Amino acid sequence: MDLTGVIIAGGESSRFGKPKAFAKYKGKELYLHAIDSLGNITNKISVIAREEHMECYQPPIHLLKDDPLFKGLGPLAGLYTVMSQVEADWYITLPVDTPCVNREILQRLLPGDNAKVQAFVPIVTGRKQPLIATYHYTAKQVVYDLLIKNKRSMHGLLDQLRVQYITFDDSCEPCFYNVNTEEELRKLQLE
Repeated sequence: MDLTGVIIAGGESSRFGKPKAFAKYKGKELYLHAIDSLGNITNKISVIAREEHMECYQPPIHLLKDDPLFKGLGPLAGLYTVMSQVEADWYITLPVDTPCVNREILQRLLPGDNAKVQAFVPIVTGRKQPLIATYHYTAKQVVYDLLIKNKRSMHGLLDQLRVQYITFDDSCEPCFYNVNTEEELRKLQLE
């Protein structure tokens, strides 16, 4: 199986106040936590980053900036960018601000035998998690079609794909926690 890891790190971090990718959790930058998590299941990882922050990442990292046609249009644009520049059968996505996602979580999202499925998406406490999911390369055209219509919703993407939802026990909810503010990161450090 040809699987590429996709780290979505290009957000504006407006609530956080500074680039989240370089904030530290347990002494290590958030983007390095994401690389470690994905590195356990694939050796091909691309980071979608803001152009002005690219020099801050430690090499060797495969960095990409949004496709110029869709620059700044959020995670959906990041997914399209990787799909259009990195050839793979499957793409597993992980936002940079989810440092507690681990190998066990990601392994459950690996493609199964169902050839008709275009995405494997977790459901935790009744909520779909489209940013921590696996997408087949055939989703690329759907992503493009949405973006060209200025539709940016990852949930909207799911409505257009053949999705297999994977339900996680409520006890897994802390693994999916995403950090939006420095205060949330401080609280997470204490847990």
